Amino acid sequence: MKKFLFGMFCLLFIQQGYGQQIDYRDIKNGDLIFVGAEKENLSGAINRVTQQSKDIAFDHVALLEIDNDSLFVLHASGKKGTVRESFWDFVRNQKKDSQQLAIFRLTEEYATSIPTAIQQAKKLLGKPYNYTYVLNDSSLYCSDYIERIFRTRNVFTLQPMTFVNPETGTTDAHWKTFYEKQGMEIPEGKLGCNPNGLAQSPHVSFIGNINLATHDSLLALRDSAILLFHTLNLEEAEGPIAQYYAFDQQDTITQNILREICISNLKKQKDPYINYKSILAWETKYPFTLNNADIQRVLLMESIKLGMAAFDQNNFEIVERYYRTITTTLSRSRSSEQFVGLANLDHLIYNYGLHTFYAKDFKKANRIFAVGNRYFPSDVAMKKMLTLSKQKLQ
Repeated sequence: MKKFLFGMFCLLFIQQGYGQQIDYRDIKNGDLIFVGAEKENLSGAINRVTQQSKDIAFDHVALLEIDNDSLFVLHASGKKGTVRESFWDFVRNQKKDSQQLAIFRLTEEYATSIPTAIQQAKKLLGKPYNYTYVLNDSSLYCSDYIERIFRTRNVFTLQPMTFVNPETGTTDAHWKTFYEKQGMEIPEGKLGCNPNGLAQSPHVSFIGNINLATHDSLLALRDSAILLFHTLNLEEAEGPIAQYYAFDQQDTITQNILREICISNLKKQKDPYINYKSILAWETKYPFTLNNADIQRVLLMESIKLGMAAFDQNNFEIVERYYRTITTTLSRSRSSEQFVGLANLDHLIYNYGLHTFYAKDFKKANRIFAVGNRYFPSDVAMKKMLTLSKQKLQ
């Protein structure tokens, strides 16, 4: 009787637990995401022959990685093979069918295996999908990919596969047709794994289902920002699109809008110092903005103006600040040659190098003239000072 009551309690606990909702911000690095099974097609066929509990019905599993505050999914996809993609791209694909997205987490004892598993998962990227579900090293299916990356710690175990529908006691009709088309015998009894089996591992625990209401409300916010942007209400668009960026930093539409708002703000503002500070502030909030050539050009132009003004005031500490900004921007630009024609760029580099030379900081002067010579090889005076500074170092 006690065993019966305990079993009923466990069943009640599982039924209640699998309805628990969590926010995407509750996800941790190395969590697993399981996708709820559909009733039809391949998804239904997988679930019919692998479902071990009426509370667990999954047809896909993937690994979650947090990298620099961005969330990625690593998985073996039937359409793409083994890939690493944005979490929100993954979610958008699954939401088309309103499928359950359940988060499982490794138990504390096995959590230390996560960094190695992520490394291993990345090594396996690019492999094609294994449509035979017979284990091999050249192609992977979803649960095979996950089992394999955690194999050194035995987080999951391989089990003999079955393609028998438990309701009929015979091989499921879908699988008969599936393997006939491939000219294969059904691999009944061969070792393998499946999402439902992985979810039953004692080394993982259910955390909750992703609450997509937050995602839906933020998507509505993003849509309103896009509308404002296209009607040229850029100031009003900035707030909501920035909110969405904090949620999904990989969304290219969001990045493009923020980049255009930044450029628009720079065109309005005439004060070089305010422009300079604005760009640095945007770089902190939105690092991708400085990959834009237009923003790089403005940053260089304002740095040159401010650097020359500081030079005229003999404020060489400030000159150094703008010089560093200039060299950093030039070094990270993919097409720095387009910037060397900017007015006074060569003069600022030459004059600052000359100042450090006469201050007898020959090592620093040599570095400055080397930069100048790299970008202005036809400048005779620059080349001469580079030679002189080298001689002083000998």
